Amino acid sequence: MLLLRLVYLILILIPCFICSGCTQPIKLSKTPLGFDELIADTTNITHNIKPDASVLLSVQPTEYRLGVGDELVVSVWGRPDLGSQLPDVKDSRRNLSIINENGKISLPFIGEISMVGLTTTEAVETIRKAYQTIVDDDAKIDVTIVGYQSGQVLLEGEIKQPGTYEISNLARTLGDIILKAGGLRRTADTRNAVLVRDNKIYHLNYHAGQLGISQVHNIFMNNNDRVYFPSVEEKFVVVMGEVGLQRAIPIPVSGLRLTEALAKSGGISVVNGDYDKIFVSRFNGELRKVYQLSLNELLHENPLMLQNNDLVFVGPTALARWSRLLGQALTGVSVGTGVSSMYYNFNVDSNRYGK
Repeated sequence: MLLLRLVYLILILIPCFICSGCTQPIKLSKTPLGFDELIADTTNITHNIKPDASVLLSVQPTEYRLGVGDELVVSVWGRPDLGSQLPDVKDSRRNLSIINENGKISLPFIGEISMVGLTTTEAVETIRKAYQTIVDDDAKIDVTIVGYQSGQVLLEGEIKQPGTYEISNLARTLGDIILKAGGLRRTADTRNAVLVRDNKIYHLNYHAGQLGISQVHNIFMNNNDRVYFPSVEEKFVVVMGEVGLQRAIPIPVSGLRLTEALAKSGGISVVNGDYDKIFVSRFNGELRKVYQLSLNELLHENPLMLQNNDLVFVGPTALARWSRLLGQALTGVSVGTGVSSMYYNFNVDSNRYGK
């Protein structure tokens, strides 16, 4: 009787080994990568090794200097014949002086006078000196900038009204200029915006500013700055393995935590899921890296934000793998076919540590 039982067991196990050898096991890195490595790589990938735009908060604005195309209102109190003389088509109550391509404006009695590169205070003194033979030294002279054509910021991407916006005394910060553009679209990826200044690219996490965690919205803009907000549309993560529902999950504007992705997939299987074998496969440059996490780490560490094209896999317990292996052999399931082949060939321990 014992011999018959042994023969019967061998007959059962032979198909199991045949089945397990006919499917391709998933190969993981032999070097274990854990939660800390994933957090470090997440920071590098998110910023793409670019400096963070928050470093620009220390750059204080300098007084605006006049440039070509700027529109000025020059007035000499009590002498309307000495100030700006060009009618303003936008406001009939005032006259303008426009800085020409040579960097000059034209005023009565003194002709052209250079303005480019001057602050408004310096412009007043320059005009006063030019008029010193005509007006008293204590005459009140005003120079007001009403059109900032030489100080401009380009807003691109998921902006409600993308385009070029003037830097003015009333709108000098990033937040002010975005407000002038009507704000951001619902699809704007506020975590991964880009600010380009002097041919240098900065990573801009505008979402942190919206939450009050950062002050990036208070960055003072410089002439020729460019700000780009990419779209979050068509960005997904895929959750597979021992979860309630294997699926692709879109990443919302606010981002997607790993715990949220697991919950949206029905959670980890209580019966078959291994809480210590949660894997994240992520592109790091041109190659993918695989990181092993545990549910305990996800519960006690800072939230882990997922990124576009991340693959999350929850591994089965050893008992679940052998149960499927025996079940396939006993029921005559076709060799090498079916989703279950991925489960019982996912020998995590041997693949991960190369044993």
